[in-house]
Amino acid sequence: MRRSVAVIIILALVASATLLGWWRPFRPGLRTQGTNVVLIIGCSVRKDQLSPYGGHADVTPSLRSATRRGALFVDAVTAAVHTTPSTAAILTGHHPVGPEPLLPDLPTLAERFRAAGYTTHGGTAHVDAGAAFGFDRGFDPYVDASGGDGRGAPGSPVIDEVLDQVRARRAGPPAFIQVLLADAHAPRNPSPLLARLFVDEVDLAPTIGPYRAAVHRFDQAVARLAVGLEGLGYDTTNTVFVVVSDHGEGLDHPKGHGHGYGASTLASATAMPWIAWGSGIAWGQVVEGLASQVDVAPTILGLVGVNGYAGPGKDWSAQLRGESKRTTRDHAYAVAWSPEGARAAVFTATRSCHVPVGDEPFRDNPGVTCFDRLADPLEAFPLPTPDTMLLEQLEGWMAVQGAETTVP
Repeated sequence: MRRSVAVIIILALVASATLLGWWRPFRPGLRTQGTNVVLIIGCSVRKDQLSPYGGHADVTPSLRSATRRGALFVDAVTAAVHTTPSTAAILTGHHPVGPEPLLPDLPTLAERFRAAGYTTHGGTAHVDAGAAFGFDRGFDPYVDASGGDGRGAPGSPVIDEVLDQVRARRAGPPAFIQVLLADAHAPRNPSPLLARLFVDEVDLAPTIGPYRAAVHRFDQAVARLAVGLEGLGYDTTNTVFVVVSDHGEGLDHPKGHGHGYGASTLASATAMPWIAWGSGIAWGQVVEGLASQVDVAPTILGLVGVNGYAGPGKDWSAQLRGESKRTTRDHAYAVAWSPEGARAAVFTATRSCHVPVGDEPFRDNPGVTCFDRLADPLEAFPLPTPDTMLLEQLEGWMAVQGAETTVP
């Protein structure tokens, strides 16, 4: 009897110490040298549909929980509205240029981390971020689980294969782990019951229920990866987790945003969620001010002290650590290429302007349009008079980037 009581007391003490972080049992793969980094890119994940950004409370419960013990950026803007160029912007910290956005002379995050002594594990569920476009650079191996046409593939297969990679390594230097998930991408075929669970307004487009169900599946995939890694020793004490999207989704917005993406630089496609939690990240931190998709790479590198980046992106790691509550970026830029034409946009904290590029007619939002981003965050009502100074800023940026940046 006394022995049983003693065993129970010891087990209770161990459990309490583990929960409080005073002691951690050995787990295969636990890293003790340096900080691990996990980057999750969600394809077609529209910011205002996520629970932490005011979306339906039950759509992304995992991300909502993550922001409570981590940080989010209030106003981040994508650099492009197609998976290949926008993912290139995330991974290189440079604006996409022409038909080959992942240029060979621009190192990716995986290449930078591998050069810094990290092991790298990567995978994609979307063919547009596959090895055919060079996104396997810096990884060995790179899991391409897109299959079929590579769009809308569930995240589970790529997550399972990446976890198997990490599990097989078991020990060594810190790791960089990158996964692109396409659960929110069309085609979306959730059960009608699940789709109805996330519809709480009477005037929403019929696409909203299935889309929210797909985003919920993306949230579950993020949780599956995080929990799987924690079981291998990658937890918030030794790992930084970052979630962003490549671009948003139109969802048949009544003001001409279109049913999808790619042909518009408006907020439905260019507003980017950016959430981070884990080692060194301040709890409950809300980062105000403008940020760009090209800021993701230098910020991640800054969080773990990997140097060598030089480019247009800015390092907001101090903001994620809680040392500042605002960014200092003045302008952010986005481009769109589609069969209907090309478009470019400039954003400040208060205004945005969008212009067609070339002479081709543009389907979704013809002509030059500027918006008051504070009064009209969805960019539904163009200002009666364009912002001349902002348009000049955009024209100057386009000239510096070169013609290839603005031609589909």
